Amino acid sequence: MKRTCAMVLFLVSSGVSVDLTVAQNIYWIDNNFPDNQLQRSDLNGENIVTIFKEAGLSNFAIDTTSDHIYWGSGGSPNARIMRSNLDGSNPTIVMSIEGTPADIALDLENNKFYWVDVAEGRIQRANLDGTSVELLDMLGAHVTAIALDVEGGKMYYMVTSLDSVRRADLDGQNPEVLITGASSGRAVALDLVARKLYFDDTGVQRSNLDGTDIETIASSGGFGISVVPEDQRVYWTNSVDGTVHRANLDGSNDQIVISGLSNPRRIAVIGAAGVPVPTAGTWSMMAMAILLMTAATLTLRHQTPKHQTLTHQIPTHQPRKAFRHQARSNATP
Repeated sequence: MKRTCAMVLFLVSSGVSVDLTVAQNIYWIDNNFPDNQLQRSDLNGENIVTIFKEAGLSNFAIDTTSDHIYWGSGGSPNARIMRSNLDGSNPTIVMSIEGTPADIALDLENNKFYWVDVAEGRIQRANLDGTSVELLDMLGAHVTAIALDVEGGKMYYMVTSLDSVRRADLDGQNPEVLITGASSGRAVALDLVARKLYFDDTGVQRSNLDGTDIETIASSGGFGISVVPEDQRVYWTNSVDGTVHRANLDGSNDQIVISGLSNPRRIAVIGAAGVPVPTAGTWSMMAMAILLMTAATLTLRHQTPKHQTLTHQIPTHQPRKAFRHQARSNATP
């Protein structure tokens, strides 16, 4: 107990943000029809597990607050949005849909999911239980990827047939073209800490959220992109050589984490690498809460007479951080 308190005190007093996430995994789709499969590994690429196989699997998003996976599957007339536990158990049809779902993104603050239809060019959203379906935009063009900035009230999406990356309000209003000339992209991802937009177009690129200052991160790959600001890393898939890459946010220190895959597409990374990330001038609220509860417990024990029984309650319902790491790749139109 003394060592634990000392470590927490050191981390807090040093201004270190402590990541207490248990699950630290890479999730990806290996597209090898008819054996398309969702797989998972450790952050170092080891201990690969196949979660499930489904011929129509082309995209997914992970909700770690309720330990669910959502994915879009198939095409008309059998397209649907599915949900399962993180281990693939208890697969459930959330709703049947028209068209061909190319990408899905979660808004956990408002209990909604968004999806794009590559066949009909639609952007839609619904509640997590499949109710209250809304049509947000009808582009009539190939929309292949979507990412959400919920706090900023914006959605970002790729429209390959119109050679552009676009942005609009979460309700579809005020659309604007951010980047032109992106004709082959299948992924968009956001770094809302550094205010950067990542996308693929014959390689991995990034820009400011308004589409300015475009720079190349990797010259190839990018069918799926996942940004992990807590770890200062970006991950992407390369469907050409069957690999998963990891690099610093600016593309430096490019490493192959996983190789030997058939056709890796979408990717999502959950949890940082386990190394506390310094945050200048900030304190970890979780670490502070642990320290205060531990100190209070030790103080009460010291002050309570031996012949008394002290009953005290420690709050057990703590807010859980909602991770919204959403990989960005989709089925080929």
